[in-house]
Amino acid sequence: MTRISTLLTIAVLTGCASVPAPLQGNYTVIAAREAEVGNQVRIGGSVIETTPTADATCLEVLGKPLLASAKPRDGDATEGRFLACKKGNFLDPEVFARGRAVTLTGTVESFVDERIGDAPYRMPKIDVAEIVLWPERTEPTIIVEHPPFWGWPFCGRYGCW
Repeated sequence: MTRISTLLTIAVLTGCASVPAPLQGNYTVIAAREAEVGNQVRIGGSVIETTPTADATCLEVLGKPLLASAKPRDGDATEGRFLACKKGNFLDPEVFARGRAVTLTGTVESFVDERIGDAPYRMPKIDVAEIVLWPERTEPTIIVEHPPFWGWPFCGRYGCW
């Protein structure tokens, strides 16, 4: 009986960690700073800026480690920045807004030299094949309900007894 419950638990947990269909496949999962031109990659992180142009939309992304589900991890760990450009598609900057989590697949096309403040920064440019915008993260709402006559019968108008 213990074996069956263990196997069921593993099956349920494995099902929860499946990669969305557009992101499935054999890809190099690497940090942005380790990319090489020509690599087929699955990479993700938090959107920093979205810039639509006439023929593509480019996202500057702060790379994050990916979970087994291919969703970027929460937290401060970073794998460097990268530029992800989806040709022929308009990705609305209000939807692909700062802080939104994305995971994408594509090919490392080249490297771009940018500046972050006064510091020079070299980041890979990804030609995006597929992109997944993850649902917004929301803070949990905690509701504390007190029972009727809170403190009664031990606390009253003249103190507690």
